[in-house]
Amino acid sequence: MCGIIGGVTNIDITPLLLDGLKRLEYRGYDSSGLVLLTKNNKLTLKRAVGKVINLEKKIKLKKNKIEGAIGLAHTRWATHGKPSDKNAHPHISNNSISVVHNGIIENYIDLKDLQIEQGYEFTSETDTEVIAHAIDFAMQSSNSLLEAAQKVLKTLDGSYGLGIISSKYPNTLIAARKGSPLLIGIGKNGNYTASDQLALLSVTNKFIFLEEGDVAAAVASLLQNDTIGEPLRGQTWAERTSMYAALTDDDESLRYLKVRVDVVLQTSEETSNVAREFERQALMLEMDGLIGGDVHITGDVIVIHSIFSGLVISQVESTAISLLVSIAVLFVLTRRLGQSLVVILPVGLAGAWVVGSMAILGMTWNVLTIMITALTIGLGIDYSIHVWRSFEANRLSGMGTWSAMQNMYETTGTALLMSAGTTICGFLVLLLSPIPVIQDFGVVSAISVSFSLILALFVLPGLLAAEVRTGNSE
Repeated sequence: MCGIIGGVTNIDITPLLLDGLKRLEYRGYDSSGLVLLTKNNKLTLKRAVGKVINLEKKIKLKKNKIEGAIGLAHTRWATHGKPSDKNAHPHISNNSISVVHNGIIENYIDLKDLQIEQGYEFTSETDTEVIAHAIDFAMQSSNSLLEAAQKVLKTLDGSYGLGIISSKYPNTLIAARKGSPLLIGIGKNGNYTASDQLALLSVTNKFIFLEEGDVAAAVASLLQNDTIGEPLRGQTWAERTSMYAALTDDDESLRYLKVRVDVVLQTSEETSNVAREFERQALMLEMDGLIGGDVHITGDVIVIHSIFSGLVISQVESTAISLLVSIAVLFVLTRRLGQSLVVILPVGLAGAWVVGSMAILGMTWNVLTIMITALTIGLGIDYSIHVWRSFEANRLSGMGTWSAMQNMYETTGTALLMSAGTTICGFLVLLLSPIPVIQDFGVVSAISVSFSLILALFVLPGLLAAEVRTGNSE
């Protein structure tokens, strides 16, 4: 009675495969073998007649020592062909596909005749070798290892428990069964397949026992079930299932499967991180060939991520444009570049201070905080122009520098102080919100108004006085 063990891991799987074969010795066998996908993505095969210890000796010879994180191993009880190295499993086709097999393929002679016409050469007397060649041939018209395997399985008559790997898909192992037991083991360092859970007890006690056509059969059953599956909306199981899955015309395979993932996110940064992780997982599924089809992602998280990304870019661009336009307008009004830059300087300082405050408070960047930084520039320009125009008007009326400054504080300064104070209190009320992003919005807004006011009333007047003094000295 044959035995199978295999796995995809992140460690050298060789010791596990040998240990698994020893655990399967009770089933009876006449030869054994294993294949590893080595680091250079090459299938390396070792087989031996007799006890597993004979195979182990071959592998542990220094000149033959091999390692790999992905592999298959098998103990064989001869049915087609005598016990020999060449008839032992695994079998390889075109240095690309490797297969281990329990069971009997009843139509293997017909398949073998066809494959000889296709140009394949046989190195064994087994029925299993036709499976490896069939998958290799199917790969020529398939987009993945899974798709090729599915095509071949439809052509096989008889029983099988199969383990399949390919050098072209180094992170994939296909397990399939029909009339022969096979299970999946979920482990810490990888995932495994075996014909008997005893083979995997050294690495896991979590198992999934494969049933023939279990996914397709379950979906087909639900699509035909007209009983109520959602009492609140009155939907039947058939209606609910059709929203998420559909079968091919022969009802044997999935045409598409929609997986819904519900997440609760509090900030735009979390939204972007989750969206990027979804995109990475989708790309990985397609590249690994695990599903044999395309992966598409959609939903509120993806839409919001796209909107936020666009808003951040457009907000930064518009802020820069606003700053340049403000300098240009001031230059037109004053006809003096130096004074224009003096008025704008506190605005830039306010923006820098806001960013620094966010870093100190440990706040994360999101589209709202980007907008607040832009708001800081807008407020700073507004406050600065009010202070500058009041100061210039006083000077043009005949006041000296300090008198003009004092009058500006008594009038414009007082008005700005009252306006800013009211605005700050209004923003701080947002701290009462249960939503963190709204709380951050309130804090950063209050800080922005405060910095804009401080720089307009205390830094800008000093710069204006210095600019006037410099002008008089010239």
